Amino acid sequence: MDALERKLIDEFLASNVAVQVQERFKTQAARLIAAGEKYGLVLTDSVFTAATRQQVFEFLGHVVNLSASRSVQALEGDQLLDVRTEPLQKLTNEMAALHLSVIPMILVSLEADRRYCLKESIVVKVATRAGDISYMDLDGRCFTQLEPFLQKTKLPFGILCHLEPDSVLDVENHRLAMKFKVVGRQLMVQSVADGLLTAFNIVGSLALIVTSGFWITAIGLLTAGTSIYLIMRGVMGFLEIYRQGQMRGQRFTMFNNLLLTVFNIASLVFVSLPYSIGTMALKDSSKFFLVLCAFVDIWWLVMRRPMHTRGWVDV
Repeated sequence: MDALERKLIDEFLASNVAVQVQERFKTQAARLIAAGEKYGLVLTDSVFTAATRQQVFEFLGHVVNLSASRSVQALEGDQLLDVRTEPLQKLTNEMAALHLSVIPMILVSLEADRRYCLKESIVVKVATRAGDISYMDLDGRCFTQLEPFLQKTKLPFGILCHLEPDSVLDVENHRLAMKFKVVGRQLMVQSVADGLLTAFNIVGSLALIVTSGFWITAIGLLTAGTSIYLIMRGVMGFLEIYRQGQMRGQRFTMFNNLLLTVFNIASLVFVSLPYSIGTMALKDSSKFFLVLCAFVDIWWLVMRRPMHTRGWVDV
C-alpha cells in the first residue's frame, strides 16, 4: 500500500461514512442470516450449507433481490436482477458441494464535489466441480482467488470495503472483520489513454483523406501506431471476457471489441500503413473505409463498458 492509498483510507476511516459502511455491513450480515433461515440453509461460522441446488439458487436470488429492491430506480433493479439470473444459475450448476460463503462489498467512490457515494454488491465463494475455490460476482465474472479478483475488478475510483471471506457473521457481538482497498486508479489511466489514442486515430484516419505531401507519411504512421494500440485493446478485452465466461450481459461488449479489432487490422494492413509508405494510392473506396473505421472507433469509445457496475446498486 503506497502513501496515497494510505492517505485516502485514513481520511475515509476518520469520516462519518466509515461508520455508515460498518452499519451497512451489519445490515447485510443480518439479512444474509435471515435469508439462510428462510430457505433452510445451515450457517456455520461464515459458510452456508444447502440440501439442494434449488435452495442455493433461491437463496442467492433472494439476496440479490433484497439488494436490487433498495435501488433508487426500481425498474433498473428489476433489470439488474434479470441479467443476474444467468450467472447465478451457472454458479449454482458448477458447485461441487452445496457449501458457499457470501462476501458483502461496499464501494465508497469519491465524487467530483468531494462527496462520498456508496454502492453495494456481493461476491460468492464456492467450491467448483474441478475442486477449485471460485469467486463469482453478480456480473458473472469468476476468479480462483479473491485478491486477483479485486485487482481486476473495473470499478470507479474509490475505496472498496468488504468483509473477510472467512469471517464469522457475528452481528449480535458486532464482530465483523472488514478490509479496505483503493480501486480504480489503473482504470483512470487506461480510460484517459483510450480516449486520447482513439481520438488521435479518428483524426488521423480522417486527415489522411485530405492531406498531401510529407504529412501523409507522418499522419499515416501516427494512425498506424494508434491502430495497433486499439487492436491490442480489442484483443485483450475479447480474451478477458472469453476467459471469464461469455455471459449475456457481456456479449455486446465482446461484439464491440471484435468490431474494433477487425476494422483496425483492416485499416492498418490495407490502408493507413501502405498509403503512408507510398505503396498504394488512396482510392474512393479506401477513403470510405477510413470514414467507416472512424465511426467504429467512435462507437467503441462511446459504448464501451470500462467499469463493472451493473452488479452494484446505490445505498
